[in-house]
Amino acid sequence: MKKKLLILGAGCYSSVVHEIALSTGLYAKIDFLDDNVSDGTIGKLMDCEKLINDYNCAIVAIGDVEARNYWLHKLIEIGYELPIFAHPSAAISPSAKIGCGTIVEPLVTIQANVTVGIGCLVSSGAVIKHNA
Repeated sequence: MKKKLLILGAGCYSSVVHEIALSTGLYAKIDFLDDNVSDGTIGKLMDCEKLINDYNCAIVAIGDVEARNYWLHKLIEIGYELPIFAHPSAAISPSAKIGCGTIVEPLVTIQANVTVGIGCLVSSGAVIKHNA
C-alpha cells in the first residue's frame, strides 16, 4: 500500500526533497505545508496536527536548524512516520545507521560504521568516512 507524505516547508529545499520522495515510488500522495501559504501548499505548518489521519508520513524540508529540530520533534510527538530519504545516486554502506527524518542528497558517500542522527541534511557530494 502506498503511503501519503507531508513535506513541511515549501521553499527552495523542498524541491530537492520532493524529487527524492518521487524517486522512491512509495507515495500515492505528496503535499506541502508552509507558513507562507502559496498555490503549492495545502496549509500552514501547524496544520500537520489536524492532518495526521490523512497522511502517515512527514519530512521536514527546512534549512534552519532550530526550526527543523522543532518540527521533527513535533511530528514524532504527533505520531507521524519520519522516513529516511536517500537519493538513488547516494552510496550508503549497509553498516551505516541513519536516523529517521534524514535527507541524503545526490552523490553522497556514507562509509562503513557511520552513524547519522535524526533529521540531518547530508548535502550533495558529501563524503562521510568510516567510523564517524
